[in-house]
Amino acid sequence: MQNEDNYGMEHSLLADRISRVVVDKFNRLNIKSGKPTVRSNGVQEWTVLAGLVALICTNDKQEPEIYPITLATGVKALPNRVREFSEGSMVHDLHAEILAIRLFNWFLLDECAKVSEKDAEYVSKIIERSQNNRSQFKLKDNIELALLVTEPPCGDASISYLTETLDDKEPWKEETNSSKRQKLNSDVAVTRGRTNFDKLGIVRTKPGRSDSVITLSKSCSDKLCLKQLIGITNAITSLLFPGGIYLNYLVLPKNKFKEEDINRCFNHRFTHKLEGEKDIYPLKVIGYSKDEYPFHKPKQNSPDVPSQLSLLHIIPSKYIQILNNGVKNGAFVKNKRPKTQGESIVCNRQVYKKAQPLLDQDVATYTNLKKVNTRRQELKIKGRETLTNWVSTDEDDFDLL
Repeated sequence: MQNEDNYGMEHSLLADRISRVVVDKFNRLNIKSGKPTVRSNGVQEWTVLAGLVALICTNDKQEPEIYPITLATGVKALPNRVREFSEGSMVHDLHAEILAIRLFNWFLLDECAKVSEKDAEYVSKIIERSQNNRSQFKLKDNIELALLVTEPPCGDASISYLTETLDDKEPWKEETNSSKRQKLNSDVAVTRGRTNFDKLGIVRTKPGRSDSVITLSKSCSDKLCLKQLIGITNAITSLLFPGGIYLNYLVLPKNKFKEEDINRCFNHRFTHKLEGEKDIYPLKVIGYSKDEYPFHKPKQNSPDVPSQLSLLHIIPSKYIQILNNGVKNGAFVKNKRPKTQGESIVCNRQVYKKAQPLLDQDVATYTNLKKVNTRRQELKIKGRETLTNWVSTDEDDFDLL
């Protein structure tokens, strides 16, 4: 048996290998827009990068092959009120790690479609048909998945680290003036991003300025925490992968996260409370030290500003899409859903459209489709109850028939 020091060293080397692959793929992208740039006033933009990779293990290799699948950037989230007219056509959470996972789900559908084509000879590197049901699929047994992010996930997993980097250590206080708050269909208190950062181990919404319109999109910490239980397939792809697909590793820069934050966020407030639950797959967090990413989040009081754009890149197919305000760049219309040609491939409408030929479902609405996978629904409820004070976003429903 390996001792803990060797085990940790091996995983540090793995983190460095993953970092090199993901960042190199990003740096080599030769695109006219989508990467942070210097604005006309001379101010430099920054953003967060995330990349999801498969680790392909073979008997004859000690080190797994790193197969990069998706890249995404982004730091924005749309206000909850956008759901009143979105109808599945807008991407609400534009944080890099969530986009990388959404894009992975689209990649899964593309792989399923290729494998399912009549007389297809296509062999996927990561998925295969289920032996029990040929219309269902599974991740190959020799595959593990890792998600690299160039910043610690917003929310509880980074709250202590964030506090240490602030010049003003005074936490925001809860907004008490109801006229300045989004009207919510809930009496449960919502803890916004950096509000009350002296409170630890709680569910938070995405960060934003204290005077901004509220988003009920949960922090990346909370979403990744929940995915230890429900997996990273979404309501649509979970119908094709009933056995679930889970992240094995979260890969973060060593100098930007604190172990107590990570342990509290993912273990003490969640996995430890679900001991005995056979569907819990604890996330291993490993740190990398070698970093050549050029657009890191700046220190406090820097003139640099966050980029408004999000980059989506499916590496095996070389597909690229740029988003702004939850739709294709240039397709945003205030207070209206975009035209079909302005929708991102990872919005719910387009994901369903991609999946429809593979599904054997006859339900009228997207909300009803989400209820088809009853086990996933049960796990979502259990996970949210375990995390406590989880305030759901408003529905973003649309007709399927």
